[in-house]
Amino acid sequence: LPIGQTRSSTRVESSVASVSKMKRLLGKSGVRLSKCAHPWNSGIAWSKPDDPSVFAFGNAVHRAAELALTQGHVDMVELALEYDLGRDDTRKLGATARSAFDWLDARIREGWMMLPEVSVAYHVRKRTVRLTDRMAHRRSNQAHDGELLGIIDLVCVRPGQVMVCDWKTGTWQRDSAPGLQVRFAAMAIAKLVGADQARGALLYVDEHGIREVAEHLECWDLDATGDALAAIHAAASGAPTMPVPGEHCKRCNILGKCNATALAMREVESVASSIQTAEDAARVHELMPALEQALKLAKARIKEMASRQPIPLSNGKRLVVQERSREVVASLTPEAVAWLQANGLKDALEFGTSAAAIKRVGGTAASKKAMQALRDMGCVRESAFTMLAESKGAMSSDDDS
Repeated sequence: LPIGQTRSSTRVESSVASVSKMKRLLGKSGVRLSKCAHPWNSGIAWSKPDDPSVFAFGNAVHRAAELALTQGHVDMVELALEYDLGRDDTRKLGATARSAFDWLDARIREGWMMLPEVSVAYHVRKRTVRLTDRMAHRRSNQAHDGELLGIIDLVCVRPGQVMVCDWKTGTWQRDSAPGLQVRFAAMAIAKLVGADQARGALLYVDEHGIREVAEHLECWDLDATGDALAAIHAAASGAPTMPVPGEHCKRCNILGKCNATALAMREVESVASSIQTAEDAARVHELMPALEQALKLAKARIKEMASRQPIPLSNGKRLVVQERSREVVASLTPEAVAWLQANGLKDALEFGTSAAAIKRVGGTAASKKAMQALRDMGCVRESAFTMLAESKGAMSSDDDS
C-alpha cells in the first residue's frame, strides 16, 4: 500500500466545511443526524470538549503504538511528559502500551504488514478514495467539496486480506461492536488496495491485555457503507432544517444554543402544570434534556457574573462564588490496598475508594479511621472547587454564608 502525501488547495464548498464535524459524522453524532439534522446545517458553532485532558491518556496510547511500529522504540517517560499525564496514568501507560506491543508483535509474526495512522479522503458522491498527509483531517482546506477526511489508527494488510483497527482505551461493554467509523475505514482501505472484502476491529486495550471486537465485511457490506455515508452527507449538507427536540438532544453538540432549548422551556412551562395523559408525560420527558442543559448554561453564566462581582438578591443577601476544598483519595499504594482489605473495607475498592465509598461500606467511624490511615500513607490530596452561595449583604464574597 503506497503511503504518500497528497495536498490540495481546493476550497471546501460544502456547507459541512468543518472537518471535525465531518469526522463526527462517523461516530455517535452521525447516528443522531437521522433524527435531527439541525446541528449540522444550522451554522451554529459546536461546543468544544469540556476538558481536552480526558483524551490525553488515549492519545498517548495511540502514539506509543505508532512509535513502536515506525521507530521500534518508545520512551514512556518522555511520552507521559508530552501528554502531561499524572502519576497513575503514567504507570498505567507502560502496562497498557505493553499490551498493545504484544498484540502488534503477534500480528507481525502472522505475516501482517502494519501501517499506523493512515489518513484518507473519501468522496461520498464519486465514491473514490485518496491518501492525504496525516494532518489533513485537521485542516479543512485539504478537502475537496464532498469529501470526508479521516485518519485510521491502524491498517493491517497481507496477501488477499485487509484489516483496519481502532484503538479503544475506554471500558469494554458487552454490546460493543464496530460502527460506521470502522466500516468507513474498512471500505476506504479496501478500495485503495482493490479488495472486495475487509475486516474491521475495535481493540480495547488496558493493562491486562487486548479484547478484540471484530466483524467481517463482504463486498455488499462495503457498498452499504457507501450508501449510508452518501445519505448522511446529503442530510448534513442540505438546506437548514428546524430543530427536532427529543431524547437524542441529551448528547447534542449544540444543546443549549439552538431554538429547541427555548422551545423546550416554553413547552415545559405550559405543559408541566397540566399533564393529563401518557402522551403529555412522554413529550415533556423527551424535552427535559434540552431544558436541563439550558438551566446548566444559565447557572454557569450566573456563576461567572458572581465571580466578578457579588449579585444583590431580593432577600437582602448577595450571591457570591466561594472557594471550598475537599479531601480526595488520589491513588492507592499496595500498602493502602492491603490496609483496606485487612480492615474489612475491600468492597470499597469496587467504588473507586472515594471517601464516600469508604463511608458507604464501613460507616462513619470506619471512614474516619480509614481516611486518617490513608493520609498517613500519602494517598489523600486536597481538591479545591468553587460553588455559588448566598451571603449576608454585609459580608464580603470571601466569607462563609
